Amino acid sequence: MQTRRLLVWLILAAPAPAQRLYNADQDRRAQEALKAGKEITPGAGFQSALDNFHEELAIYKSFAERDPQNLQAREDLSGAYYDVGDTLVKMGKFSEGLATIRRAIALDKQLMSADPKRAVLRSNLAQHRVAEAETLNKMGDAAGALQSYKEARGFYQGLALLDDHNLDARLNVSATDAKIAATLFRLGQFDERSSFHLV
Repeated sequence: MQTRRLLVWLILAAPAPAQRLYNADQDRRAQEALKAGKEITPGAGFQSALDNFHEELAIYKSFAERDPQNLQAREDLSGAYYDVGDTLVKMGKFSEGLATIRRAIALDKQLMSADPKRAVLRSNLAQHRVAEAETLNKMGDAAGALQSYKEARGFYQGLALLDDHNLDARLNVSATDAKIAATLFRLGQFDERSSFHLV
């Protein structure tokens, strides 16, 4: 997922100084929480990362609530939900992690409706759908995972069709095809598996 550039958003989208909805300390804390959470390794334990991501989530939620029409604030909030959900899944808290990832997905869908031409929103939604699928697979729901993988593939395919030079999108289509094929194999649906191919 692309790194959120909160500071740029704050500079470009913030109201006049007398009306600012944030302060420099909140911005610094959000950036520190994000950085600290990303630097945690599995051997160091995930609770510290989760704590940092929860702090990041609280700050971005505050920004989004203060200015609900600001798409960048809501995009940052979606990313924060994903960070928390992904960490919960890594900790083995699949149900809680899945619910949090799905909050990111719900925000992604709202953002795409509001700004359908922004490719990064499609990419974020696809990535979050893949995370949903992987979590469902871990929970033993291969059929649910298959549906999420197919939806992610559709978004990646759309990105690849919009830009012939978007190699990331093409690689993601191929990677998602492989995940779909593996899931179909688990479900015993060999015929459908053969219809997928690399692009």
